[in-house]
Amino acid sequence: MKISSFFFFISFLVTVGYSQGTWTQLSSIPGPGRHHACSFVLGDSAYVATGSGLADFYKYDIYADTWTQLPDFPGGGRNFAIGFAINGKGYISCGFNGSSANMEIWEFDPASGGWTQKTSGPAIGRVHPAFSVVGDRVYIGQGQQDGNFADLDDWYEYNATTDTWTQKTDFMSLRHHGAGATVGNVIYVGTGHHLDTMHDDWYAYNADTDSWEVKSDFTGAGRSAGNAVARLGKVYYLAGEDEINFARFDDFREYDPVTDSWSTLTSFPADGRWAPFMFVHNDTIYAGAGEDNQLNVRNDLWRYDFSTADLIENLSEKSHPVYPNPASSSIIIPGKEKVGTIHIYALDGTLVSKEEAKSNYLSVEHLKPGLYVLKILESGYVSKLRIER
Repeated sequence: MKISSFFFFISFLVTVGYSQGTWTQLSSIPGPGRHHACSFVLGDSAYVATGSGLADFYKYDIYADTWTQLPDFPGGGRNFAIGFAINGKGYISCGFNGSSANMEIWEFDPASGGWTQKTSGPAIGRVHPAFSVVGDRVYIGQGQQDGNFADLDDWYEYNATTDTWTQKTDFMSLRHHGAGATVGNVIYVGTGHHLDTMHDDWYAYNADTDSWEVKSDFTGAGRSAGNAVARLGKVYYLAGEDEINFARFDDFREYDPVTDSWSTLTSFPADGRWAPFMFVHNDTIYAGAGEDNQLNVRNDLWRYDFSTADLIENLSEKSHPVYPNPASSSIIIPGKEKVGTIHIYALDGTLVSKEEAKSNYLSVEHLKPGLYVLKILESGYVSKLRIER
């Protein structure tokens, strides 16, 4: 029985080897639909605020799939702003408040539930900037300037620890509505719109050397107002719009910095989107809201569940056996005195549990009988495990 179970598991992995992930709809934001909403993740909660000129602010319990409305964002209703998290706090910056664009920055403390306005950026206020976080710093630039909405190409670093701004090397060309995400100390950023050009180019910004490098072009149509996030060393880009022909896209693509190449994943199932929000929690990508091709402003939320094949990529090179296997109550991870963080996945790609293993012993009593994939984050090692009782 145990031998046949093992071969079933291997056969299953081969079967799903080239399968795509799936999108699952979750609870919608209780407020009105919105585009250009700001979002960030703190702990096991996501936060969504502003967009479409609104000032409302919501907390999403990721495990319970429930929303709670919080006091409004004190910076006032705004659109075309950005949101991000650094060191356990959330931030909102830039945007248009109905009369002017700004480069403000506001900090949210989940412990107190309060906001604090920090030092505004030294550059001209802007909307539609590109941005991404490296450590305790966020990099913000490009966009359209206050007053005449002319496109920009500048690039700034905000240090959240010291509350200071530093101008960095300008981006490669003028544009607004680009998107970016960070892998390690490198920000991958591109696409966007300038005059009669919808860009499909892609670049790498090294935060350590303050330098830009041209990378392989984005493989979808040129666009703006898409969104990008990073997950397990890769960048994921969703949706966007051709602002010249006014077509909203529903494609979902993965960029691998190691191979400098793109691949296409399962399309977003609920129509094309202009300016959706996107966030990552425990290696899982969530996306929603934005404006669709029928000009409906949406308030929905979706989760992308990766296939098991994605979780065990390069298994032959990174496999690290555990014993006993099958197990009933506990396992040993050989050759490791201190293991670190372990993510346990079901075969449909769902993250079942996140463990902090301080030794090579791990209790699995909480797992139901079945087949699982264990991923040791610090080393990238992957293990196959069957629970039997």
